[in-house]
Amino acid sequence: MRHTIYMKYLGIDFGGKRIGLAVSDEENAFAFPLSVVQNNSGVLEEIIAVVTKEEVEKVIIGDSKNLDMKNNPIMKDVERFIKGWKEKTQIPIELYTEMFTSQAAARFAPKDDLHDARAAALILQGYIDRR
Repeated sequence: MRHTIYMKYLGIDFGGKRIGLAVSDEENAFAFPLSVVQNNSGVLEEIIAVVTKEEVEKVIIGDSKNLDMKNNPIMKDVERFIKGWKEKTQIPIELYTEMFTSQAAARFAPKDDLHDARAAALILQGYIDRR
């Protein structure tokens, strides 16, 4: 009998005001927009709660680069988030280079409350497709 191990991933599109979240299916074939949370002082605990509820085993966060492949200004906040994440949980977190995901998400649907979650789904789907 062959056993397949399934695990879910969470994708994060980190923004200064809002953070988009997306989740994979258990087979890691597809990414789906999940929700958008406000980037405030309790956001780390809020995302940890989502990871627990969704039974996520790995987190993929967008590595925001400009066209010269240098860090965008938001990366200082992303690095602080990752540091806090590693201090509070053992769930692995990995950076995945993303470019223009917000613009691409806007092409799929008008900008609305799930816009940032769609961008997170694009980040996560890119990671899934490259594996």
